[in-house]
Amino acid sequence: MIQTNYKHQQLCEQLRREISSGAFAGRRFYTVKAMMERFQVSQATLTKALQPLYDEGLIYSVSGKGTFVSGNTGRSGGEKREVLPTVYCIAASEEMFDPARTSPDWCFTQLILKGVVAASRRRGIPVNIAPISTGIEAFRNLADREDTMFIFLNYESCEQLVEYVVRKGAAYSLYTNEPFGRKLNTVFCDVGKATEDATSVLAEQGHREIAFFGDYPDSARHRGYRRALRRYGLPCREEYGWFVYRGLPVPAREEALKHLPECPEVSAVVTATDYRAIGLLQALREQERNCAVISIDNMWKYYPSAPALTSIDMHLEQAGEALFEALMQKHEDGLDRQRTIPHTLEYGSEQNKQF
Repeated sequence: MIQTNYKHQQLCEQLRREISSGAFAGRRFYTVKAMMERFQVSQATLTKALQPLYDEGLIYSVSGKGTFVSGNTGRSGGEKREVLPTVYCIAASEEMFDPARTSPDWCFTQLILKGVVAASRRRGIPVNIAPISTGIEAFRNLADREDTMFIFLNYESCEQLVEYVVRKGAAYSLYTNEPFGRKLNTVFCDVGKATEDATSVLAEQGHREIAFFGDYPDSARHRGYRRALRRYGLPCREEYGWFVYRGLPVPAREEALKHLPECPEVSAVVTATDYRAIGLLQALREQERNCAVISIDNMWKYYPSAPALTSIDMHLEQAGEALFEALMQKHEDGLDRQRTIPHTLEYGSEQNKQF
């Protein structure tokens, strides 16, 4: 029985010694139930004790099989070491390293990667973050290696790479925010439904003249906006569609300044991203005008001096964790699955609840 006031630290050190001794060579690690009974600790204490061992890569979990010891510490020379798979998370270079050019993409990538890395640490399987060009020739050097697996953060920019991996039969998972016409191993954040829900909130609050501020017509977000208008019998006027491809605050502000005087009757706006909402709010202040604003992504906190926005949170860190788990399941059983990450409305302030 563990005695000190820092039970999890003492237990962690004891388990680390047992791993180093080679006691688990060729075998599974203890089950959670066995450790709780043997050491007389709660599950919360045990979780704290195990986390450093996961973080250090000493142990890893396999869904449906249990927890295993990594590496060959304490094993005899004749025993076979279990080889861990090599995992690559593929993202476009500019989405990772150029926040000044494409800030929304950069924030999206950072949040997804946080979830991927957290899940990989829990399993004790390293993940390699690979900013890569979309050319297929260079990619083949990675894809043709044995026991190599891939997480893709985008289909459009990585289509050749994804299709090559699918044909090769390697394990992969793919993030998408639009539904596919065929079955792939995907994690889906439904931005169209999120925009439909945001528009519905404004309609329920009594707004009848609702504009949309996005990147281009007939995007998944724009289609969701139109679905909500039809459901509530609201006008879907062409002049209520405001579009600017670069979704940064400065160009969004400039575009909003053009449209606001042309649509004085608009009382609410749904924006495709938080950064467009920030630019819109700047324009509203300059024109001394009030409008209810709901945005998508819940990334406003990553922009300096941003106001507290009411936004649909797409839970991108959760999506990143799901991408890693989807990859592991594909690796274990070869099956393609479609997982949908739920979204939630997050109010930026108490006043915003009433618009």
